[in-house]
Amino acid sequence: MVKDLKKSAKGGAAKLLELGLLLDCTASMSSWIERAKKTLQEIIQNVVTSCDGKLDVRVCFVGYRDHCDKQRFTIQEFSKDIGKVKDFISKVRATGGGDFPEDVVGGLRKCLDQQWSSDSSKQVFHIFDAPCHGKKYCDGGDDYPDGSPEGLKLEPLMKEFEEKGIAFTCIKLNEDCNKMIKAMQENHSNLQVTDLAHATQTKSADEVTKMFVDSASYILRATVGAGKSGKSSAKAARKPLWNPDKLQVDQNFSCVSYLQV
Repeated sequence: MVKDLKKSAKGGAAKLLELGLLLDCTASMSSWIERAKKTLQEIIQNVVTSCDGKLDVRVCFVGYRDHCDKQRFTIQEFSKDIGKVKDFISKVRATGGGDFPEDVVGGLRKCLDQQWSSDSSKQVFHIFDAPCHGKKYCDGGDDYPDGSPEGLKLEPLMKEFEEKGIAFTCIKLNEDCNKMIKAMQENHSNLQVTDLAHATQTKSADEVTKMFVDSASYILRATVGAGKSGKSSAKAARKPLWNPDKLQVDQNFSCVSYLQV
């Protein structure tokens, strides 16, 4: 299967999809590191199949921890060898993290600094359970209440993702990051949120995994189907991926609930 993903389809030029996986790799995230490794192949195959095989895929992985950690970042640069990326992720260990927030902005910067192509459809999935440093985003337990000691700011980083035509999806795992997510949305008009906060508390691990795969596959199909250029992809993907008319008063607001997969 891996070698099939590396081939362009006959009878027409293949589109290029670039996928960035951005993960909090501190101690509480071990199950999601494992989930990313196990589902990567399936998610990519889903979107390749939807394009009749006429799709090349490059994937990069950026793991981040916190300023106190010896290995703050774990990075696999873009590769078309999906097996290689999976093997890399399998060696990543969930460890570290000092105070409650993590170096989210450092991870965003590293993700932006990867070698994104100019003519690709671009998508980032950001999976996290803690906000970035700064009293604007975190209610307490923060060693850096004034924000990143390196001077990185969340808002301009998110604007840079949009300027580069990189669609962005937050995988929300709890309610602790709502302030940060709101600030991210205000600075990236194409940002989507897959809300798994309720599911992680009420569903089995297998059910959560299926919801993640279905959501990621749908979003990637939307990203690729939006057009070749990053700007047109971003513009087309602004349409919500769920049907708000189906929301019930007692339902958890989640785009996953209304995906047409």
